[in-house]
Amino acid sequence: MNYLRTLFLPVLLIIALCMPSSATAHVNSPFASADHEPLTELFLQFITRPGITDNSDIRALRPAAHEAALAFRKSLFPGPGSTIEWHRFRNDVALIVQAYQKEYGQALAGIAGAEAKGAAIDHLLENLIQSSVQSGIPPEELDMALLRGAAAIESRISEPPLAKKLSLADGELVILLLRTMVYQDRRRILLDSTSAALQYLHTDAGVISLYDGKIISALRPILSRELVCLEKNLEDPLFIIDIHRIVTGEYDVESNSDLFAWKYGIELSSLSFSLQQISLISSLAALMPGMTAEVLQEQLGRTTITDLAAYAAVNPQLPLNYLPVDGLADKLAALGETPPSPPDFSLFPYPYRALIQMRYDIQLCVRITAKEWYLANNAFQGNAPIPSLGEQLILKEAAMTRLSQVKANIRGVSKNAAEAFSILFGYALILMI
Repeated sequence: MNYLRTLFLPVLLIIALCMPSSATAHVNSPFASADHEPLTELFLQFITRPGITDNSDIRALRPAAHEAALAFRKSLFPGPGSTIEWHRFRNDVALIVQAYQKEYGQALAGIAGAEAKGAAIDHLLENLIQSSVQSGIPPEELDMALLRGAAAIESRISEPPLAKKLSLADGELVILLLRTMVYQDRRRILLDSTSAALQYLHTDAGVISLYDGKIISALRPILSRELVCLEKNLEDPLFIIDIHRIVTGEYDVESNSDLFAWKYGIELSSLSFSLQQISLISSLAALMPGMTAEVLQEQLGRTTITDLAAYAAVNPQLPLNYLPVDGLADKLAALGETPPSPPDFSLFPYPYRALIQMRYDIQLCVRITAKEWYLANNAFQGNAPIPSLGEQLILKEAAMTRLSQVKANIRGVSKNAAEAFSILFGYALILMI
Protein backbone atom coordinates (compact mmCIF):
# COMPACT_ATOMS: atom_id res chain seq x y z
CA MET A 1 0.00 0.00 0.00
CA ASN A 2 1.20 3.49 -0.74
CA TYR A 3 1.89 4.69 2.78
CA LEU A 4 2.76 8.24 1.71
CA ARG A 5 -0.62 8.52 0.03
CA THR A 6 -2.22 7.15 3.21
CA LEU A 7 -0.31 9.67 5.34
CA PHE A 8 -1.32 12.65 3.22
CA LEU A 9 -4.98 11.67 2.67
CA PRO A 10 -6.34 13.93 5.46
CA VAL A 11 -4.22 16.85 4.20
CA LEU A 12 -5.41 16.39 0.63
CA LEU A 13 -9.02 16.27 1.77
CA ILE A 14 -8.64 19.50 3.77
CA ILE A 15 -7.06 21.23 0.77
CA ALA A 16 -9.87 20.01 -1.47
CA LEU A 17 -12.49 21.27 0.95
CA CYS A 18 -10.85 24.71 1.10
CA MET A 19 -10.67 25.13 -2.66
CA PRO A 20 -13.16 27.60 -4.15
CA SER A 21 -15.92 25.96 -6.15
CA SER A 22 -17.56 27.26 -9.29
CA ALA A 23 -20.66 25.27 -8.40
CA THR A 24 -21.86 26.96 -5.21
CA ALA A 25 -25.45 26.05 -5.98
CA HIS A 26 -24.46 22.40 -5.72
CA VAL A 27 -24.42 22.71 -1.91
CA ASN A 28 -28.14 23.45 -1.96
CA SER A 29 -28.97 20.55 -4.25
CA PRO A 30 -30.59 17.29 -3.14
CA PHE A 31 -27.11 15.72 -3.20
CA ALA A 32 -25.57 17.55 -0.26
CA SER A 33 -26.81 18.33 3.21
CA ALA A 34 -24.93 18.66 6.49
CA ASP A 35 -27.87 16.95 8.20
CA HIS A 36 -27.60 13.72 6.25
CA GLU A 37 -25.73 10.58 7.25
CA PRO A 38 -22.33 10.48 5.42
CA LEU A 39 -22.73 6.83 4.40
CA THR A 40 -26.15 7.60 2.93
CA GLU A 41 -24.56 10.45 0.99
CA LEU A 42 -21.79 8.14 -0.19
CA PHE A 43 -24.21 5.63 -1.68
CA LEU A 44 -26.27 8.45 -3.14
CA GLN A 45 -23.17 9.68 -4.99
CA PHE A 46 -22.66 6.14 -6.30
CA ILE A 47 -26.14 5.88 -7.87
CA THR A 48 -26.82 9.44 -9.08
CA ARG A 49 -25.11 12.19 -11.04
CA PRO A 50 -25.64 15.97 -10.86
CA GLY A 51 -27.33 17.19 -14.01
CA ILE A 52 -28.20 13.65 -15.07
CA THR A 53 -30.48 12.39 -12.29
CA ASP A 54 -33.67 14.38 -11.73
CA ASN A 55 -33.99 16.01 -8.32
CA SER A 56 -37.24 14.14 -7.69
CA ASP A 57 -35.48 10.83 -8.42
CA ILE A 58 -32.66 11.76 -6.07
CA ARG A 59 -35.15 12.35 -3.27
CA ALA A 60 -36.89 9.07 -4.10
CA LEU A 61 -33.58 7.18 -4.02
CA ARG A 62 -32.45 8.61 -0.68
CA PRO A 63 -34.32 5.99 1.45
CA ALA A 64 -32.68 3.23 -0.61
CA ALA A 65 -29.27 4.85 -0.09
CA HIS A 66 -30.03 5.06 3.64
CA GLU A 67 -30.87 1.35 3.73
CA ALA A 68 -27.59 0.63 1.94
CA ALA A 69 -25.74 2.72 4.53
CA LEU A 70 -27.31 0.69 7.35
CA ALA A 71 -26.31 -2.58 5.66
CA PHE A 72 -22.79 -1.20 5.16
CA ARG A 73 -22.43 -0.16 8.80
CA LYS A 74 -23.86 -3.43 10.14
CA SER A 75 -21.39 -5.33 7.97
CA LEU A 76 -18.31 -3.44 9.18
CA PHE A 77 -19.27 -2.27 12.68
CA PRO A 78 -21.82 -4.79 14.01
CA GLY A 79 -21.44 -4.37 17.76
CA PRO A 80 -21.36 -1.62 20.42
CA GLY A 81 -17.67 -2.26 20.95
CA SER A 82 -16.88 -0.69 17.58
CA THR A 83 -18.56 2.68 18.26
CA ILE A 84 -15.33 4.69 18.39
CA GLU A 85 -14.00 3.12 15.19
CA TRP A 86 -17.34 3.70 13.49
CA HIS A 87 -17.46 7.42 14.33
CA ARG A 88 -13.87 7.89 13.15
CA PHE A 89 -14.60 6.16 9.85
CA ARG A 90 -17.91 8.02 9.50
CA ASN A 91 -16.13 11.37 9.87
CA ASP A 92 -13.58 10.34 7.25
CA VAL A 93 -16.38 9.43 4.84
CA ALA A 94 -18.01 12.82 5.39
CA LEU A 95 -14.79 14.56 4.34
CA ILE A 96 -14.33 12.24 1.36
CA VAL A 97 -17.86 12.86 0.08
CA GLN A 98 -17.57 16.62 0.49
CA ALA A 99 -14.23 16.67 -1.35
CA TYR A 100 -15.75 14.61 -4.17
CA GLN A 101 -18.77 16.90 -4.48
CA LYS A 102 -16.54 19.95 -4.79
CA GLU A 103 -14.24 18.32 -7.34
CA TYR A 104 -17.10 16.94 -9.43
CA GLY A 105 -18.91 20.29 -9.25
CA GLN A 106 -15.90 22.13 -10.66
CA ALA A 107 -15.87 20.04 -13.84
CA LEU A 108 -17.02 21.62 -17.07
CA ALA A 109 -20.54 20.86 -18.18
CA GLY A 110 -21.21 18.23 -20.82
CA ILE A 111 -18.76 15.85 -22.41
CA ALA A 112 -15.95 18.41 -22.05
CA GLY A 113 -15.95 17.71 -18.33
CA ALA A 114 -15.94 13.92 -18.57
CA GLU A 115 -12.22 13.61 -17.82
CA ALA A 116 -12.50 15.75 -14.68
CA LYS A 117 -15.67 14.00 -13.52
CA GLY A 118 -14.09 10.59 -14.01
CA ALA A 119 -11.08 11.78 -12.01
CA ALA A 120 -13.36 12.95 -9.19
CA ILE A 121 -14.97 9.52 -8.92
CA ASP A 122 -11.54 7.90 -9.14
CA HIS A 123 -10.40 9.98 -6.16
CA LEU A 124 -13.62 9.17 -4.28
CA LEU A 125 -12.99 5.42 -4.55
CA GLU A 126 -9.28 5.68 -3.77
CA ASN A 127 -9.87 7.85 -0.72
CA LEU A 128 -12.56 5.49 0.55
CA ILE A 129 -10.19 2.54 0.34
CA GLN A 130 -7.37 4.50 1.96
CA SER A 131 -9.66 5.59 4.78
CA SER A 132 -10.68 1.98 5.41
CA VAL A 133 -7.00 1.01 5.62
CA GLN A 134 -6.40 3.75 8.17
CA SER A 135 -9.38 2.45 10.15
CA GLY A 136 -7.99 -1.09 10.20
CA ILE A 137 -10.75 -2.52 7.99
CA PRO A 138 -9.58 -5.63 6.11
CA PRO A 139 -9.97 -5.10 2.35
CA GLU A 140 -12.32 -8.04 1.82
CA GLU A 141 -14.61 -6.69 4.55
CA LEU A 142 -14.87 -3.31 2.83
CA ASP A 143 -15.66 -5.08 -0.44
CA MET A 144 -18.33 -7.18 1.29
CA ALA A 145 -19.88 -4.15 2.97
CA LEU A 146 -20.14 -2.25 -0.32
CA LEU A 147 -21.68 -5.28 -2.02
CA ARG A 148 -24.23 -5.65 0.79
CA GLY A 149 -25.15 -1.99 0.44
CA ALA A 150 -25.41 -2.25 -3.34
CA ALA A 151 -27.58 -5.38 -3.09
CA ALA A 152 -29.91 -3.52 -0.72
CA ILE A 153 -30.39 -0.72 -3.26
CA GLU A 154 -30.88 -3.21 -6.08
CA SER A 155 -33.62 -4.93 -4.08
CA ARG A 156 -35.42 -1.65 -3.31
CA ILE A 157 -35.43 -0.61 -6.97
CA SER A 158 -37.36 -3.71 -7.97
CA GLU A 159 -40.11 -3.06 -5.38
CA PRO A 160 -42.70 -0.31 -4.83
CA PRO A 161 -42.50 2.61 -4.39
CA LEU A 162 -39.24 2.97 -6.34
CA ALA A 163 -40.32 0.49 -9.01
CA LYS A 164 -43.25 2.80 -9.76
CA LYS A 165 -41.38 6.06 -9.33
CA LEU A 166 -38.40 5.31 -11.58
CA SER A 167 -38.71 4.58 -15.28
CA LEU A 168 -37.24 1.30 -16.50
CA ALA A 169 -34.29 3.19 -18.00
CA ASP A 170 -33.70 5.17 -14.81
CA GLY A 171 -33.79 1.99 -12.72
CA GLU A 172 -31.29 0.24 -14.99
CA LEU A 173 -29.06 3.31 -14.94
CA VAL A 174 -28.88 3.05 -11.14
CA ILE A 175 -27.92 -0.63 -11.46
CA LEU A 176 -25.23 0.24 -14.03
CA LEU A 177 -23.73 2.83 -11.69
CA LEU A 178 -23.88 0.38 -8.78
CA ARG A 179 -22.15 -2.37 -10.75
CA THR A 180 -19.47 0.06 -11.85
CA MET A 181 -18.71 1.18 -8.31
CA VAL A 182 -18.67 -2.36 -6.89
CA TYR A 183 -16.48 -3.75 -9.68
CA GLN A 184 -14.13 -0.77 -9.50
CA ASP A 185 -13.77 -1.24 -5.75
CA ARG A 186 -12.96 -4.94 -5.89
CA ARG A 187 -10.29 -4.55 -8.57
CA ARG A 188 -8.60 -1.71 -6.72
CA ILE A 189 -8.59 -3.84 -3.57
CA LEU A 190 -7.07 -6.76 -5.49
CA LEU A 191 -4.13 -4.60 -6.59
CA ASP A 192 -3.65 -2.73 -3.33
CA SER A 193 -4.08 -5.66 -0.93
CA THR A 194 -1.49 -7.75 -2.76
CA SER A 195 1.00 -4.88 -2.77
CA ALA A 196 0.33 -4.27 0.95
CA ALA A 197 0.82 -7.98 1.76
CA LEU A 198 4.18 -7.99 -0.01
CA GLN A 199 5.27 -4.96 1.98
CA TYR A 200 3.97 -6.29 5.29
CA LEU A 201 5.97 -9.52 4.92
CA HIS A 202 9.12 -7.53 4.03
CA THR A 203 9.37 -9.04 0.58
CA ASP A 204 12.53 -8.24 -1.35
CA ALA A 205 12.38 -4.65 -2.58
CA GLY A 206 13.03 -5.79 -6.14
CA VAL A 207 9.90 -7.96 -6.09
CA ILE A 208 7.77 -5.13 -4.71
CA SER A 209 9.17 -2.70 -7.26
CA LEU A 210 8.40 -5.06 -10.13
CA TYR A 211 4.88 -5.76 -8.86
CA ASP A 212 4.09 -2.06 -8.48
CA GLY A 213 5.86 -1.13 -11.70
CA LYS A 214 4.67 -3.91 -14.01
CA ILE A 215 1.25 -4.81 -12.60
CA ILE A 216 -0.18 -1.80 -10.78
CA SER A 217 1.21 0.67 -13.32
CA ALA A 218 -0.21 -1.42 -16.17
CA LEU A 219 -3.66 -2.08 -14.69
CA ARG A 220 -4.45 0.91 -12.50
CA PRO A 221 -4.91 3.33 -15.46
CA ILE A 222 -7.50 0.95 -16.94
CA LEU A 223 -9.78 1.66 -14.00
CA SER A 224 -9.45 5.41 -14.44
CA ARG A 225 -10.23 5.19 -18.17
CA GLU A 226 -13.36 3.14 -17.49
CA LEU A 227 -14.72 5.88 -15.25
CA VAL A 228 -14.09 8.53 -17.90
CA CYS A 229 -15.84 6.39 -20.52
CA LEU A 230 -18.82 6.04 -18.20
CA GLU A 231 -19.04 9.79 -17.71
CA LYS A 232 -18.91 10.30 -21.48
CA ASN A 233 -21.79 7.87 -21.92
CA LEU A 234 -23.80 9.66 -19.26
CA GLU A 235 -23.43 12.91 -21.19
CA ASP A 236 -25.06 11.29 -24.23
CA PRO A 237 -28.78 12.14 -23.97
CA LEU A 238 -29.66 9.10 -26.08
CA PHE A 239 -27.73 6.73 -23.82
CA ILE A 240 -29.49 7.59 -20.57
CA ILE A 241 -32.98 7.04 -22.01
CA ASP A 242 -32.22 3.88 -24.00
CA ILE A 243 -32.63 0.88 -21.70
CA HIS A 244 -30.99 -1.45 -24.23
CA ARG A 245 -27.81 0.64 -24.31
CA ILE A 246 -27.76 0.86 -20.53
CA VAL A 247 -28.12 -2.91 -20.14
CA THR A 248 -25.36 -3.37 -22.72
CA GLY A 249 -23.26 -1.12 -20.49
CA GLU A 250 -23.90 -3.52 -17.58
CA TYR A 251 -22.64 -6.43 -19.68
CA ASP A 252 -19.60 -4.33 -20.62
CA VAL A 253 -18.82 -3.78 -16.93
CA GLU A 254 -18.97 -7.55 -16.41
CA SER A 255 -16.76 -8.24 -19.43
CA ASN A 256 -14.24 -5.57 -18.48
CA SER A 257 -13.89 -7.11 -15.04
CA ASP A 258 -13.26 -10.55 -16.57
CA LEU A 259 -10.67 -9.11 -18.95
CA PHE A 260 -9.03 -7.31 -16.05
CA ALA A 261 -8.71 -10.58 -14.12
CA TRP A 262 -7.25 -12.28 -17.21
CA LYS A 263 -4.78 -9.44 -17.69
CA TYR A 264 -3.82 -9.61 -14.02
CA GLY A 265 -3.05 -13.33 -14.33
CA ILE A 266 -0.97 -12.78 -17.46
CA GLU A 267 1.02 -9.98 -15.84
CA LEU A 268 1.58 -12.03 -12.69
CA SER A 269 2.89 -14.97 -14.73
CA SER A 270 5.14 -12.66 -16.71
CA LEU A 271 6.48 -11.20 -13.47
CA SER A 272 7.29 -14.69 -12.20
CA PHE A 273 9.45 -15.37 -15.25
CA SER A 274 11.11 -11.96 -14.94
CA LEU A 275 12.25 -12.83 -11.43
CA GLN A 276 13.88 -16.13 -12.41
CA GLN A 277 11.42 -18.34 -10.59
CA ILE A 278 13.62 -21.46 -10.85
CA SER A 279 16.38 -19.71 -8.94
CA LEU A 280 13.94 -18.70 -6.20
CA ILE A 281 12.67 -22.26 -5.86
CA SER A 282 16.26 -23.50 -5.56
CA SER A 283 16.90 -21.01 -2.77
CA LEU A 284 13.76 -22.13 -0.99
CA ALA A 285 14.62 -25.84 -1.35
CA ALA A 286 17.99 -25.19 0.24
CA LEU A 287 16.22 -24.24 3.48
CA MET A 288 14.49 -27.63 3.75
CA PRO A 289 16.52 -30.67 4.85
CA GLY A 290 16.64 -33.35 2.15
CA MET A 291 14.69 -31.25 -0.35
CA THR A 292 15.79 -30.59 -3.93
CA ALA A 293 14.57 -27.92 -6.30
CA GLU A 294 13.17 -30.58 -8.64
CA VAL A 295 11.13 -32.30 -5.91
CA LEU A 296 9.93 -28.96 -4.55
CA GLN A 297 8.81 -27.83 -8.01
CA GLU A 298 7.00 -31.13 -8.56
CA GLN A 299 5.24 -30.92 -5.21
CA LEU A 300 4.24 -27.29 -5.47
CA GLY A 301 3.12 -27.46 -9.10
CA ARG A 302 2.39 -24.15 -10.76
CA THR A 303 3.48 -21.30 -8.51
CA THR A 304 3.43 -17.54 -8.81
CA ILE A 305 5.85 -15.00 -7.47
CA THR A 306 3.34 -14.17 -4.73
CA ASP A 307 3.39 -17.82 -3.57
CA LEU A 308 7.17 -17.77 -3.40
CA ALA A 309 7.16 -14.42 -1.62
CA ALA A 310 5.00 -15.98 1.11
CA TYR A 311 7.42 -18.90 1.52
CA ALA A 312 10.43 -16.59 1.55
CA ALA A 313 8.87 -14.54 4.35
CA VAL A 314 9.31 -17.28 6.96
CA ASN A 315 12.29 -18.80 8.64
CA PRO A 316 12.66 -22.39 9.90
CA GLN A 317 12.22 -21.24 13.52
CA LEU A 318 8.85 -19.52 12.98
CA PRO A 319 6.22 -21.18 15.27
CA LEU A 320 3.66 -21.32 12.46
CA ASN A 321 1.08 -24.08 12.45
CA TYR A 322 -2.03 -24.79 10.44
CA LEU A 323 -4.95 -27.19 10.86
CA PRO A 324 -6.44 -28.17 7.46
CA VAL A 325 -10.16 -27.43 7.00
CA ASP A 326 -12.32 -30.53 6.64
CA GLY A 327 -14.63 -30.97 3.68
CA LEU A 328 -13.20 -28.57 1.11
CA ALA A 329 -12.17 -31.29 -1.36
CA ASP A 330 -15.56 -32.99 -0.90
CA LYS A 331 -17.33 -29.70 -1.59
CA LEU A 332 -15.41 -29.24 -4.84
CA ALA A 333 -16.14 -32.83 -5.89
CA ALA A 334 -19.85 -32.33 -5.17
CA LEU A 335 -19.81 -29.45 -7.65
CA GLY A 336 -18.54 -31.80 -10.35
CA GLU A 337 -14.85 -30.86 -10.20
CA THR A 338 -12.02 -33.27 -9.49
CA PRO A 339 -9.96 -31.86 -6.60
CA PRO A 340 -6.28 -31.33 -7.39
CA SER A 341 -3.91 -33.88 -5.88
CA PRO A 342 -2.43 -32.50 -2.67
CA PRO A 343 1.33 -32.30 -2.16
CA ASP A 344 2.97 -34.93 0.01
CA PHE A 345 2.91 -32.80 3.15
CA SER A 346 5.16 -35.26 5.02
CA LEU A 347 8.10 -34.17 2.83
CA PHE A 348 8.08 -30.69 4.33
CA PRO A 349 9.30 -29.57 7.75
CA TYR A 350 7.45 -26.92 9.73
CA PRO A 351 6.74 -24.07 9.20
CA TYR A 352 6.80 -24.84 5.45
CA ARG A 353 4.40 -27.75 5.88
CA ALA A 354 1.87 -25.41 7.47
CA LEU A 355 2.25 -22.91 4.64
CA ILE A 356 1.83 -25.56 1.95
CA GLN A 357 -1.22 -27.01 3.70
CA MET A 358 -2.67 -23.51 3.90
CA ARG A 359 -1.94 -22.86 0.25
CA TYR A 360 -3.65 -26.10 -0.79
CA ASP A 361 -6.79 -25.25 1.19
CA ILE A 362 -6.90 -21.76 -0.32
CA GLN A 363 -6.54 -23.28 -3.79
CA LEU A 364 -9.55 -25.47 -3.01
CA CYS A 365 -11.48 -22.40 -1.83
CA VAL A 366 -10.62 -20.54 -5.03
CA ARG A 367 -11.71 -23.48 -7.19
CA ILE A 368 -14.96 -23.93 -5.28
CA THR A 369 -15.80 -20.26 -5.66
CA ALA A 370 -14.82 -20.26 -9.34
CA LYS A 371 -17.07 -23.26 -9.97
CA GLU A 372 -19.99 -21.71 -8.12
CA TRP A 373 -19.52 -18.51 -10.09
CA TYR A 374 -19.34 -20.48 -13.35
CA LEU A 375 -22.60 -22.26 -12.55
CA ALA A 376 -24.28 -18.96 -11.68
CA ASN A 377 -23.02 -17.47 -14.94
CA ASN A 378 -23.96 -20.49 -17.05
CA ALA A 379 -27.04 -18.69 -18.35
CA PHE A 380 -24.81 -15.78 -19.37
CA GLN A 381 -23.94 -17.76 -22.49
CA GLY A 382 -27.50 -17.21 -23.71
CA ASN A 383 -29.76 -14.19 -23.45
CA ALA A 384 -30.46 -14.47 -19.73
CA PRO A 385 -29.40 -11.55 -17.50
CA ILE A 386 -26.08 -11.68 -15.71
CA PRO A 387 -26.25 -12.56 -11.98
CA SER A 388 -27.73 -9.79 -9.89
CA LEU A 389 -25.77 -8.07 -7.14
CA GLY A 390 -27.94 -9.96 -4.65
CA GLU A 391 -26.97 -13.28 -6.23
CA GLN A 392 -23.33 -12.22 -6.19
CA LEU A 393 -23.67 -11.41 -2.50
CA ILE A 394 -24.83 -14.95 -1.73
CA LEU A 395 -21.80 -16.39 -3.55
CA LYS A 396 -19.41 -13.94 -1.89
CA GLU A 397 -20.75 -14.66 1.59
CA ALA A 398 -20.27 -18.40 1.06
CA ALA A 399 -16.73 -17.81 -0.24
CA MET A 400 -15.79 -15.57 2.67
CA THR A 401 -17.18 -18.09 5.17
CA ARG A 402 -14.83 -20.74 3.76
CA LEU A 403 -11.90 -18.35 3.84
CA SER A 404 -12.62 -17.34 7.42
CA GLN A 405 -12.34 -21.02 8.36
CA VAL A 406 -8.91 -21.16 6.74
CA LYS A 407 -7.68 -18.03 8.50
CA ALA A 408 -9.10 -19.19 11.83
CA ASN A 409 -6.91 -22.32 11.62
CA ILE A 410 -3.63 -20.40 11.27
CA ARG A 411 -1.60 -20.40 14.48
CA GLY A 412 1.69 -18.92 15.65
CA VAL A 413 1.65 -15.64 13.71
CA SER A 414 -0.23 -12.36 14.04
CA LYS A 415 -3.64 -11.80 12.47
CA ASN A 416 -2.07 -9.38 9.98
CA ALA A 417 0.57 -11.93 8.98
CA ALA A 418 -2.09 -14.61 8.50
CA GLU A 419 -4.02 -12.18 6.32
CA ALA A 420 -0.94 -11.39 4.24
CA PHE A 421 -0.11 -15.07 3.69
CA SER A 422 -3.69 -15.75 2.63
CA ILE A 423 -3.69 -12.88 0.14
CA LEU A 424 -0.42 -13.94 -1.46
CA PHE A 425 -1.63 -17.54 -1.79
CA GLY A 426 -4.45 -16.40 -4.02
CA TYR A 427 -7.51 -15.69 -1.97
CA ALA A 428 -7.39 -12.04 -3.11
CA LEU A 429 -8.60 -13.38 -6.46
CA ILE A 430 -11.91 -14.24 -4.79
CA LEU A 431 -12.39 -10.51 -4.32
CA MET A 432 -12.88 -10.36 -8.09
CA ILE A 433 -16.35 -11.88 -7.63
